[in-house]
Amino acid sequence: MKKTLIVLSILIVFLCSLVWYVFNYVATEFQIREIYLSKTGKYIYFKSKKRGLNFSVITISDSKRRRIDKKKDIVYSWDETLFYRNTPDTLYVFCRHKTTIPHNIQHTIIQKEYSNSYYYSLLDTYKDLGLEKFP
Repeated sequence: MKKTLIVLSILIVFLCSLVWYVFNYVATEFQIREIYLSKTGKYIYFKSKKRGLNFSVITISDSKRRRIDKKKDIVYSWDETLFYRNTPDTLYVFCRHKTTIPHNIQHTIIQKEYSNSYYYSLLDTYKDLGLEKFP
């Protein structure tokens, strides 16, 4: 009886781990874009993580890791598209809603909000305005 419980417990732990792995790595859509900042000579990373119908996060981070750290990253926790322009000393980010920029981000990042109606015009004209789109 004791042996059966131990084997059953190990089997349950294994199956839970397998489900967690599939949910986090197979069923999750993850994108990353590397942006070079010429003034500092460093890179920052735009990351997009989507899972199912209700989970969507876009971050701007100093780290290339897949993990999102809400204390160290700029986190946009709603489904949106970011438009951006990279200049030698500043990264301009056009977003639906501004968010806080953590103190550890040592790059100059200026956020500008766009309205819902302006978003649809940006989809057509962002390249003419010298912007790039993520994701």
